[in-house]
Amino acid sequence: MVRTAKPKSENERLSEFVSRVAEKHGFEVYKSGWARTTYDINRRDTRTREITLMARVESFVTTNGEIRLYDRAADKFAEELGVELEKAFPQIGEAVIVEDFAE
Repeated sequence: MVRTAKPKSENERLSEFVSRVAEKHGFEVYKSGWARTTYDINRRDTRTREITLMARVESFVTTNGEIRLYDRAADKFAEELGVELEKAFPQIGEAVIVEDFAE
């Protein structure tokens, strides 16, 4: 039997990258929105069940390369995701990590 494979959309590829890199770093991904999707990268404290927002990626990252960082503990995640995005979406040129710490 022959299968026909459709190429993945930018949003599907982005979703895979964000989920894979977040899982590798021990974070959870909460996806919201439809036309403009937001990926909140969170860390959950298993003892208190408290959720901390670590980073945020919007679906338009495939054109502007912007990753928002809310906690320094997600530095490695943001750097690795940035490298993945630069390879997969060459139109962004260079990924930008925007530090938005509440200090």
